[in-house]
Amino acid sequence: MLSEIKAHAKINLHLNVLNRREDSYHNIISIMACVTFSDLLKLMEVRLDNRADGPVSILIEPDSGLHDEILKDMSLEENLVYKAAALYLHKAKMSGTVIFSLTKNIPAGAGLGGGSSDAAAALRLLNNHLDLFDESQLHTMAASLGADVPFCLQGGAALVEKTGEKLTSLSTPSFQGYVLLACPGIHVHTGEAYSALNRDNSFPAHKAESIRNRLRVLWDEGNLESLAQVLANDFEEFVLTAHPRVKDIFEQLAGTDPIITRMTGSGSTLFALYHTEAQARSAKDFLSGKVADIFITQFCD
Repeated sequence: MLSEIKAHAKINLHLNVLNRREDSYHNIISIMACVTFSDLLKLMEVRLDNRADGPVSILIEPDSGLHDEILKDMSLEENLVYKAAALYLHKAKMSGTVIFSLTKNIPAGAGLGGGSSDAAAALRLLNNHLDLFDESQLHTMAASLGADVPFCLQGGAALVEKTGEKLTSLSTPSFQGYVLLACPGIHVHTGEAYSALNRDNSFPAHKAESIRNRLRVLWDEGNLESLAQVLANDFEEFVLTAHPRVKDIFEQLAGTDPIITRMTGSGSTLFALYHTEAQARSAKDFLSGKVADIFITQFCD
């Protein structure tokens, strides 16, 4: 093994979808934060040569994990680790063999950015080993792989804009409490969720600036209770209406007296923030058996 990286899950503490772009993507304003819950990607073997036209073999070996069935049910070419490694070698004009192993814990299609984080880890591992690209070049590669990949490459906490490629680093949350992740096990199709919002192609610049400034001021103040009053997710109404089971879990989670309960991404994972581990554990005990997965985690750099 050459090296390994924890591929951390992310949560959207806040997510506004502003407008639909001419390229059919959407501009957003989001606050994303990494949590300690993670996959583990290892770079097991690298045998390369400087031939752009040579054969390329990229392998991903499952290494257990809570959701190792994801790797068994997915073709190799669909895996974002494969796509990230293939892109890196293409940009490097190299061919040969790369072998990874992946411990897969983060559920798929849950709004936690598991695949995106794995892709970012693959870019980081290869570049740690080969040292061919700077951060700006890696960021460009990440943006071409998916909307959440640039953030997952950077990590920590950030204000995320445009389609996900514009990042403004935020300080690590000063309200280091405990995050409960409740995954109902219901897949929400991201494209369907965006379509349901029915955004037009414009959004007032002054309104976007107002949202951005308010979020940053409250974040920098570090008062979670004040911040919780403005944190939102534009997908929540659609998902909770379309999936009564998710709504039921949301309401039960909100009843455990958290500082805030929200949905991450386009769902269906819900999260709640608590000041103490005891509060988080009590909520986990209450919901255990009612959701597909439930984890206690914390924010991380």
